[in-house]
Amino acid sequence: MKNKVFFRADGNSQIGLGHIFRSLALAEMLRNDFDCHFIIRQPIPSIKTKILEVCNKIIELPETENHEKEALFIVQHYLKRNEIVVLDGYYFKTRYQKIIRAIGCKIVCIDDIHNFHFVADVVINHAGGVSPAAYSAEPYTLFYLGLPYAMLRKPFLVKQSERELPPPDNNILICFGGADPTNETLKALQKCELSNAFNQCYVITGAAYPYQNELDKFVRNSNLKVTILTNLDTHQMATFMKKCQTAITSPSTIAYEYLSIGGLLYLSMTADNQLDIYNYFLYTKIAFALDDFPGVSNDAAAQALLLQQSLLDGKSSERILKIFKSLVIPNEVVHAG
Repeated sequence: MKNKVFFRADGNSQIGLGHIFRSLALAEMLRNDFDCHFIIRQPIPSIKTKILEVCNKIIELPETENHEKEALFIVQHYLKRNEIVVLDGYYFKTRYQKIIRAIGCKIVCIDDIHNFHFVADVVINHAGGVSPAAYSAEPYTLFYLGLPYAMLRKPFLVKQSERELPPPDNNILICFGGADPTNETLKALQKCELSNAFNQCYVITGAAYPYQNELDKFVRNSNLKVTILTNLDTHQMATFMKKCQTAITSPSTIAYEYLSIGGLLYLSMTADNQLDIYNYFLYTKIAFALDDFPGVSNDAAAQALLLQQSLLDGKSSERILKIFKSLVIPNEVVHAG
């Protein structure tokens, strides 16, 4: 039998879907070696479908504001000693972790804000430029930080030898994840209209995007050539990214996905938890601020493409699988006599 891994994450139109997709990227990396279960509160139907494409089982929880009570409920009904629990969200704080750890489970926290104490066995943060010193944690907690641990789905685990040059077509991709609560999508399109620099705009919205009517109205009245794409699967997302030599995204997993394929990337923050990724990408000049759009020089763009290849090597799944295998406690060997 395979060891079980339980992923605990939520997502909706207010908080976005990033925690869910990050966890699903991990589940995809682990599914051949582990039995993956996903624990979530009130998922919308399209998200349930995506989860079940990757995980063996989905466990739906009722809505609650009492997170400690939730942790106790999960422990009592679903978890056993030595199983692995992955927590990706900002209310899985110290007490929540302690409740799960008390029954002998291993805990992996996916974190990008480092603002509470961790009792987890492992913390993974794929933002660059962050060190363990930024965290408060137990002495036994192991940290796996930076781009070598990028949580990417399979089509985006592109090795350097497999990379393709960006296409000569002057297309741009705009994507702010599954929700985009502040409608950065529309703001990016307005910048594209002012620049008048692109032949085709591919706009990708997610299952929880709340501004579809506003977006449709803008497209009807704009001179831009816009194709709106909704709720794409992983392979479709990769296909459209490959069509575009330029993209505008949030500094989140979607940015990592685009950079793994390669192109000129402009970033606009949509949440405070994106600050570490945003600062690192701008500091290294692997990507650029939307305020610079579309004026980055050809030399800067060429340097960014080279840096993307060196920092995202397509091997993060191998590293992450090794981390999880190290958490498995071997069955006790019974000696005769």
